[in-house]
Amino acid sequence: MPGYVSGGNKFDLEKWDEAFFERLRSFIQSAEERGIIVEICFFNAQSDPCWEVSALNSRNNIQGIGTCHFNDAQTLKDTALVRIETNYVRKIVQEVKRYDNVILEISDETTVHGTPADLAAKWTQHMLNVIRDTEKNMANKHLIAQQVIGQTHGPGEFSDNKDISVIVSQ
Repeated sequence: MPGYVSGGNKFDLEKWDEAFFERLRSFIQSAEERGIIVEICFFNAQSDPCWEVSALNSRNNIQGIGTCHFNDAQTLKDTALVRIETNYVRKIVQEVKRYDNVILEISDETTVHGTPADLAAKWTQHMLNVIRDTEKNMANKHLIAQQVIGQTHGPGEFSDNKDISVIVSQ
């Protein structure tokens, strides 16, 4: 369906592009053969310019999901959007399950454009739970990275979280 803000068709958030996952697996396999570690960052900060072109913005997908302000895209406020984000994280984790050379990072710079740290931390914990739940019966468990959200103390600090393997700072 035409209408994507940057031209072309809107995204179908319920349908996976298998060619993308073939490229992802091929890339990770090539890196593995060369002894290279790949970090997959599921999400980055949302801002007005980024949110305008995001597939998760309601104007850019056929489901009309993501009617929220960009500062709410990485919180638990928009339950339909959280469902899509959850499915995305689960799918990526399943696709890379056989690779030992992958670090999974939940999000980068989540609060840099004004998302409240306490809300971002709850969303991040949800995504961490999704990763751990998806991997619970898998032979490989990946290292999970997370950037400090907001301040170095308080919500989103994560250094005491046993499921976070790597703390990334700005």
